Amino acid sequence: MIGGICSLNDGTWTQSRPEKKNGVRKQADKNNSNRVTKNLLSTVHQERADWSVHLPCEQWGRQSTEGAVIHEPATSETISLADPTAIDRYQIQPKTAHVTLENNRTHQRLVLDLHPPGSLQWYAVTTWTEKADSDFYCIEPWLGLPNAIHHGEGLRYLAPDAKDLASLVLDASGW
Repeated sequence: MIGGICSLNDGTWTQSRPEKKNGVRKQADKNNSNRVTKNLLSTVHQERADWSVHLPCEQWGRQSTEGAVIHEPATSETISLADPTAIDRYQIQPKTAHVTLENNRTHQRLVLDLHPPGSLQWYAVTTWTEKADSDFYCIEPWLGLPNAIHHGEGLRYLAPDAKDLASLVLDASGW
């Protein structure tokens, strides 16, 4: 799952977080019709070590149990999806417009353009999954951090009747 978008084995894309019922994940596809799949993503957790994310950022962060942001120095520009320390981590203030997810074995690539024309600046990119052996992994751009109303990180203000647009462009190759 990347920014709420998931790749399925058959090359289609789905949106939103999957709902699980009787061991089968069900969700709407890009045409808003329901589909059922037993393999939500083309990458299972055993293959995470094949994947890396190039995501230079100013700093890393996590949410404390009290809702505060715990900051850490960003010690690497590239992380492995097999690295358990990358789960539930914010990559705060990306330094580049592009986040690159790459399979180091098959050379499949997915590039997220975080700054297409007319889009707001994304504040962070979060990497998360439900548990270490979940068969999905999220790389999700965020406009602000959780609980921003209390700590202000990434908090945006919008005047009455004003509109803002946040978008990104996905470019896949080698699939």
